[in-house]
Amino acid sequence: AVCALGACERLVGVDDFSLDPPPVQALPRLGRTWEPSIEAVVHLRPDVVFTGRTPPVQQRLQALGLHAVEVDALTIADIESALRKIDKALQLHTAEIAIKNMRQELQEIASTAQAQRPGLPPPRVYIEVDNALYAAGPDSFMGELLSHLGAENIAAGSSTPFPQLTPEYVVRADPDLIIQSHTAASLHALAQRPGWGRLRALRLGQVCQLSAPETRTLTRPGPRLVEAARILARCLGQLGGERLGGRHPDFCPRTGHEGQVGFTHQGGARYVADGQGAHVTGLLGQAQGRQGVGSLAALGEGHQQAVGAHHRLAIAELG
Repeated sequence: AVCALGACERLVGVDDFSLDPPPVQALPRLGRTWEPSIEAVVHLRPDVVFTGRTPPVQQRLQALGLHAVEVDALTIADIESALRKIDKALQLHTAEIAIKNMRQELQEIASTAQAQRPGLPPPRVYIEVDNALYAAGPDSFMGELLSHLGAENIAAGSSTPFPQLTPEYVVRADPDLIIQSHTAASLHALAQRPGWGRLRALRLGQVCQLSAPETRTLTRPGPRLVEAARILARCLGQLGGERLGGRHPDFCPRTGHEGQVGFTHQGGARYVADGQGAHVTGLLGQAQGRQGVGSLAALGEGHQQAVGAHHRLAIAELG
């Protein structure tokens, strides 16, 4: 978020999960988002610390005389609010322009996605963010993006943005598309879940598995919502057209559970097949599970000469 607002050069440290944009990878690592190294943060002598929703961490930082500001986010509205908080703290005056551009691009992506399915009912989608069947619910920022794109979330609204579903729930819902933002379960493993071999998405090869960079973009709320929307739109795009037809010549069938589910690799894409042929199911990579929604970063005195009178900061990076 700080980089998106034009202040990337003011960062002096990040949490263990911050990998984007590339310049932050060279910064000191300050521990996990929910359990940062307080000593390392204090050593950087930041003027401001942006944190996630971690009251104990905030209290410890404040007890040590550091200014902590919470910028955690679970919804699109939260993301916009966090951008405004960061903008105010850094006196950047760039948040409103960034938010306006983000809204405009999201609308364009949504309009294009919906125009590709004229007269068709909304596709029913299951977004799995963890192998334990945690889903992106409709009240999460991921669920909100899905709705903007004209799709229906099989996960019902609940008290948490990321509810845990049961295998039976997914079988009853029988989604048209499964979007898998982790690789803890292979396509073969998905078919081994009770009753899942009968799922329409698996039978028709409509499973979109994300790469590690795509997973980071989609599962971490922040100004990269536009890129996240594009990822979801690409997954939805496989529900029709030539990407769903024909057997790939390099397809190697394997025996699955309750029917034949096979897959092979070809140029970074994964293909799935049942008796009707092979289908592209999205870019494949070594994705990791969702690592929370914030990232701790710090801006310290080491960069002060380069940025003039800018303050030293420690930041919970969104996205």
